[in-house]
Amino acid sequence: MTPKAVPSPALEPYIDAVGLTAAQSEEKRFLATSPEFALKKIFRAEMTADNAARGIYEISSVFRDDRPGKHHALEFTMVEWYEKESHLNAILANAGALIAYLSTELGGTAIAPGVKIIDLRSRFEETGCAFAFDNETGAVEKYTALHGNLPQHLNSTDAAIACFNLLFDEFILPGLRDETGLVAVSGYPDYLGALAFTANGIAERGEIYYGGLEIANGYREEFRPAVARERWLKYNEIRRLRGVDPHMIDEKLLAELPYMENVAGIAVGLERVLMAIFPGLKLPVFFN
Repeated sequence: MTPKAVPSPALEPYIDAVGLTAAQSEEKRFLATSPEFALKKIFRAEMTADNAARGIYEISSVFRDDRPGKHHALEFTMVEWYEKESHLNAILANAGALIAYLSTELGGTAIAPGVKIIDLRSRFEETGCAFAFDNETGAVEKYTALHGNLPQHLNSTDAAIACFNLLFDEFILPGLRDETGLVAVSGYPDYLGALAFTANGIAERGEIYYGGLEIANGYREEFRPAVARERWLKYNEIRRLRGVDPHMIDEKLLAELPYMENVAGIAVGLERVLMAIFPGLKLPVFFN
């Protein structure tokens, strides 16, 4: 069980944490949006102490200050794990096997264990929406060419993220809704890399969907502190321009990143898995 009151809740610029107020503590704390940072620190200590250490996991309540909706709630349950000597496709396959196992054990919609892997750049090309993935201008130029005006944005990185997400919803998501099984899209642009390893402008990050619903997010882990720091600073600038507090750079985490080489990790939203298995369920069922 990792700490739930943490000093730095997330790297990503649009993951907003629930802040805590404590009369006797001077240090600002947030409810954890994920056990990611703590699990990596613990796993590093375990791998250092025992060469046979292979992985670590937690089933955890997590908290995000999202607008409530059909697929979003303030509190939800995350199953997150990390595997040594692994890679992105392997951990996506393992997550698919877990989701299929749950569907069999719980007796809902049967979900096959295989995960179809889709390369995002190739799928965009197949839909007639090809653009450069290896820089921030590719998605911006493509969106502008198609729609004339840019969406609301705060700086160049924010514009790239906004344009990519809108193009994803327009050209990729409809096809994901038509897929009959588990499908993972992988190979995101660097500016959407978070703590995924990147090379040549592409992040080794993948997301698993079922019927168009995102239910898991996995990485080959970034192990270069300087790369992570640069991205963290870029994301914090977006947070500042959004008018929300930046998230403190977790120096202890950055110091442990070199031990994450050849580690893959994934987080699965348990309530979303249950909604996939039992389509009639809605999020309030789990919180009232």
